[in-house]
Amino acid sequence: MRAWLAVFLLAWAGWAAAEERVLVCYGYGCLAEDSIRYTDGQLGTVRRMLFAATDAESERRILADVIGLLYGWAGEQSDIANDRAGNFNDDNRPGKMDCIDHSTSTTRLLRLLADRGYLRWHRVLEPQVRSLASVLFVHWSAVIEE
Repeated sequence: MRAWLAVFLLAWAGWAAAEERVLVCYGYGCLAEDSIRYTDGQLGTVRRMLFAATDAESERRILADVIGLLYGWAGEQSDIANDRAGNFNDDNRPGKMDCIDHSTSTTRLLRLLADRGYLRWHRVLEPQVRSLASVLFVHWSAVIEE
């Protein structure tokens, strides 16, 4: 009986680790969120990509591609595929994203990668708000630190 229980628990643990879910927000100011499922195969792909990095600089270059890939898969499961560059090309489409949506969602994706041990030369910080003269052109950004 104990052997069967051990087999069941090991199988369940393997299944539970086979996917990850991340909330991606959109709608300008994170007014809406969707739970995005990343499969073990998808996560294996990004792991292999990131583990090819040989230093912090190469990890940053690869990380840009990885985040784009994760957003692409998220777009297959949510309306964020409708998002257009900038804040004025969206025409009220569902899934539109501003810098708050992008910085929040990107930070969540970066944390997923960090929690799985995929980032070897960087750590994830809180999103940062930047502005000109403290009032003009406020912009939010995801942040990593070497």
